Amino acid sequence: MNNYLNAMYQQIRSIQGRPTIKAVHFTNAHVDPKYTVGTDTDCNNYLCCRPDDGFPSNTSRQAQAWGSYNCDLP
Repeated sequence: MNNYLNAMYQQIRSIQGRPTIKAVHFTNAHVDPKYTVGTDTDCNNYLCCRPDDGFPSNTSRQAQAWGSYNCDLP
């Protein structure tokens, strides 16, 4: 196994006073400009959480403000 990256990391890590940062990398985010809060998250369409899917009275099926499982990002 090639340990080049691990060895390089250990070398950099051993330098005293070097600041470290934490980073988050998001890729392939699917954003839906038609996402609407309160719409149905359980629909028969390719994408849910759109006005055409309706507005269910059952709150467990309503799209939330920060996204919902069966939908792309708002």
